[in-house]
Amino acid sequence: MSAPDGAFRAFRVFDEDGTIGGRVVQLALDDLTDGAVVIRARGRFVVKS
Repeated sequence: MSAPDGAFRAFRVFDEDGTIGGRVVQLALDDLTDGAVVIRARGRFVVKS
């Protein structure tokens, strides 16, 4: 999944009819609402300690 200039892949959590789920979507910073938090990460691991 390649992203056009200025776009990035983001993991977003959705509440759809009371069911919570997450998926990877393509976004640009302009797509985010005020107060949204963006964390830039490198690598492909999520580590729980």
